[in-house]
Amino acid sequence: MASSRIVTCPPSSRLRRVSLAVALAVALLALATTTQAANLLVNSGFERVDAEGMPVGWYTFAPGGQPAVTAHIAHPGYNSRNCLLIESTEELTVFDVHTAPIKMSDVGSNRMLFTCYYRTEQEPGAQMSLVTFAEDFYVSEWHTRPLQAEAKKIPPSKEWSLLSWQFEALPSPRQVVPIIRVTGPGKLYVDNVALRPYPAEVSATLSEAGTVQELPDKRRTTVYLTNHTSQRRELQVVLIVVAEGDGAKRIQHTVQIKPNGTGMLHLDYALRADIPHSLQLVVRDADSGAVYEHTQLTAAPMLTARFTQPAFRNTILPTLPLNSLQITGRINAVPHLARQLRLKAEIVQTGVQLVEPSDQIQRLDPVNFTITLPHTNLLSGDYTVAVTASLANEQFTQQIQLPLHRLAPSSSEVGYDHQQRLWVNGTLILPRGLFYVCQRQDLAAIATAGFNFVVVPSTRASYSFGEEAQRQKISLLISSPRVAADSWQNLERKFGQNPALLGWYIMPRPDQQTTPPDVIAYVCRQLRSISPGHPTLMSLASPSLLRYYSEFPDIVAAWSLPIPSAPITSVARMVDAAKEAAADRRPVWAIIQAVGPAWYSDESLDPKGNGRTPTAAEVRAMTYLALVHGANGLIYYGYDIPSFPGTRPFKLPDDAPEIWAELAQINKQLCWLAPVILKGQHHLLTPVADGDVHLGVWQYQGGYYLIAVNTSSQQIVAEFALPEIEASQLTVMFEQRWISSNDGIFEDSFAPYEVHIYSTR
Repeated sequence: MASSRIVTCPPSSRLRRVSLAVALAVALLALATTTQAANLLVNSGFERVDAEGMPVGWYTFAPGGQPAVTAHIAHPGYNSRNCLLIESTEELTVFDVHTAPIKMSDVGSNRMLFTCYYRTEQEPGAQMSLVTFAEDFYVSEWHTRPLQAEAKKIPPSKEWSLLSWQFEALPSPRQVVPIIRVTGPGKLYVDNVALRPYPAEVSATLSEAGTVQELPDKRRTTVYLTNHTSQRRELQVVLIVVAEGDGAKRIQHTVQIKPNGTGMLHLDYALRADIPHSLQLVVRDADSGAVYEHTQLTAAPMLTARFTQPAFRNTILPTLPLNSLQITGRINAVPHLARQLRLKAEIVQTGVQLVEPSDQIQRLDPVNFTITLPHTNLLSGDYTVAVTASLANEQFTQQIQLPLHRLAPSSSEVGYDHQQRLWVNGTLILPRGLFYVCQRQDLAAIATAGFNFVVVPSTRASYSFGEEAQRQKISLLISSPRVAADSWQNLERKFGQNPALLGWYIMPRPDQQTTPPDVIAYVCRQLRSISPGHPTLMSLASPSLLRYYSEFPDIVAAWSLPIPSAPITSVARMVDAAKEAAADRRPVWAIIQAVGPAWYSDESLDPKGNGRTPTAAEVRAMTYLALVHGANGLIYYGYDIPSFPGTRPFKLPDDAPEIWAELAQINKQLCWLAPVILKGQHHLLTPVADGDVHLGVWQYQGGYYLIAVNTSSQQIVAEFALPEIEASQLTVMFEQRWISSNDGIFEDSFAPYEVHIYSTR
């Protein structure tokens, strides 16, 4: 096999090569063909090779120096002459191939689509990373602190396979760098690499995913196509249907879309109505092969159903209020077929049964339904609720069995209701906690400051710590990165009956560590069995990867530490992304930054400059911004952060006393506002003042409460209207003043990062 070596440059040489590449990269981008104009990567097919035998626009980086790792040009590629081959013989290695940084101004969007074709030999431990920077990468190269770093594993494949990633950058990045990495022995072949704004030149959306058209097996998926360019596009649309035990079906069409036009394509296939299956949609240019869309999802069987009450693990807790069992479901069929199906629900162990027509079975429309069942006579134990859909002639029947559990009374139980509100031993609370509380003597001051729980490492969670927490009426969220079930069993035996136990904090930010989702699923399954009356919480930091992990923990914590590199709106975006992924099935809490990167990231950072803590005003703004966007709880990072290699220790009251004092004031306000936030009807309003002021409103006991947050560092005078609220005057709470409307328009002044809280009462 002919090849040319890509030479790994030492740091100084590498910086010079990247800098010299800028003019060439810009020129090559200008020469890109019209069919691939949106691909921002230079030499994406590795066809251009410089005088040193190096693919133009691509560079290597090996942090520790890896002489046993090389990168080559190999032949043939995927439907082309060349491809890139990264080859390693080392068990433990880190070897990267990357492009020059791409300006986000050239991308023109915070959403991007990365695609490439690849194949592997052995187990190279390959992954794809996208890293954004707020500062100019060319100045310090890999010493530049990333603004956001996300990674996705490249699964082994002996054949050429398509890898895609819909990446969302958090607000205000300056540059983005794609990185291809190997971490183990083996070979990785890569070709046709592309990074383009998303939606791309052509966008595609799926509807009727696997909808049953006719029984027993006629299915349909519909694709809507939009051409965003002024050129006619000829497209290949491929739908791959994979069902367990049934192999793969491939449906392919070639279509033409007019300039700036739209189109709809029905893709029909045969698969039994009661079988769930996966769908993979690929839309690519028929001439160039450029991939515009690669979507993967699961198509439901004819009948789906789940419990909405009880919301926590299908589990009835004695201390959590519950009026009835509520089941929501859907018939994945065309309306005329859905109408022919009769629904039935039964609690198998008791014989309680409902059959359509019934007042307890409500059709919201032909395909969506709710079922209400009594639960008052259920004793502690395990039950099964069977939901059945069948035709009158019984030519088709599908049944779903939903597990249901009723726990025996306990001295310690925590769960959430269908509004994602947390109940601790029968008390409804607005969670306000602190990360890294390691000393029991700190609990009294923390309780006095108004916090109601702390995150404590399992290595510091002693019996005396638990007893002190109980005395101070502070709950414990015990953290451990462990996977093994026996470790969690030991912790459950130690704390499971302690009224202070809130739950378990597991596997922090697995989406940033490329921990496979199935590992998270395993840990969460184990803990449901080991500790049925206490929730699991997991922090997630990658908006692009949230959906792969969010279905496993009971509570999702949206992690964002934006100061000083990014705007505080990163907090809002992470909460929004987490709530979208959670789909109202589990609570979303927000991580609020209370420490600077000079302490938790890199001791070389200036604690008064690039490593500074947030200001008290920024902490207050981030807190209320999270609540405005619907966060169900708050955790501040952090209280007592130990030093790690390359970092310095941090103690919040000592190193940031102004933040500690502000948190006490915030907690006083939140204690007063807790009934409004917990029991009011919440709506997120459209931001005002050019999007800088975010607004949320709660309706509670006949009054309205409005929280307004200035997310900018500038003084702002903002105008806002409340068209559905009859009020000519608003009280500005905690400020001893009020504002009046002028023809329905309210106006108020905001200092940088200032928060105002208004009431109609």
